[in-house]
Amino acid sequence: MNPYPELTAIEVAALDAGKCPDCGSEHFLEGPRGGMNVNIQCARCKAEFNIVPGLPGSFGKERISLPGTAFK
Repeated sequence: MNPYPELTAIEVAALDAGKCPDCGSEHFLEGPRGGMNVNIQCARCKAEFNIVPGLPGSFGKERISLPGTAFK
């Protein structure tokens, strides 16, 4: 179970626009992939998300770490 709260509509819209919902950066680093999913990390604040690229809306998007952390 994911310990982080579900993304808000504003956070989902930011990710859909290619922006970090925490700091507004448009630069992400790709991490591990699995099936259709890919982990991404904001290059500025280090927040991490698991997304399904190209799929708009809240389905297939979740936070997997808070700003200031790194891929494990």
